[in-house]
Amino acid sequence: RMMKLRQKISGTFRTAIGADVFCGIRGYISTVRKNGCHVLDAIQDAIRGDPYIPSGCVGE
Repeated sequence: RMMKLRQKISGTFRTAIGADVFCGIRGYISTVRKNGCHVLDAIQDAIRGDPYIPSGCVGE
């Protein structure tokens, strides 16, 4: 849904890579929100190399 809104606003993504990056970031933000965490804190943690990973994910 957000992908379509973004496409309507700008007309299109300039590259497929840009669309992939947008979807990855948007998905991360959505996951953080759904788990009740603060989005800005989670983004800062991800930039520092400690991304938010919900409990019950593969590898835990």
